[in-house]
Amino acid sequence: MKNYNEMTAKEQIEHDINGHDMIYSESGEHVNHVLRRLFRCWLDGSYNGENHYQINRNYATLFNDDGLSMREFVITEFARFMEKEYECTEEEARVWVKDLLGPIHSEVLYIQLVHDAMDLAE
Repeated sequence: MKNYNEMTAKEQIEHDINGHDMIYSESGEHVNHVLRRLFRCWLDGSYNGENHYQINRNYATLFNDDGLSMREFVITEFARFMEKEYECTEEEARVWVKDLLGPIHSEVLYIQLVHDAMDLAE
C-alpha cells in the first residue's frame, strides 16, 4: 500500500471517502465523517474567511426552499472544497466523487450536504 503522501489526488479522495460511511450510519444517526465535518468548516468560513461564510449563509437563506439551486450550490461548493483539500480541479473532484460513490449514493450525499448547508441559514 502506498504512503498517503505518495498517492494521487484521486487515490487520496478514494482513501478518505472509504466506502459509503460518509453517507450512512449503522444507527441511522447523523453521519459525522471527517470530510463532512471539514465541508461544514468550508461553508462556515474557516477556510476562506468571514466573507465566504456570509456569502454561503446568504445563499442558503435565500434559496433554502429551492431544492435545485441548493443542490447545485452544494455540488459546486463541495467540489471547490475538494479542489482545495486535494489540489485537483473542481471538475476532477466532481467526477471522482460521483464515480467513486455511484450515481445513487452521490445523490444521497448531495441531499445530505444540502441539509448541512441549510444549517448555516438557521
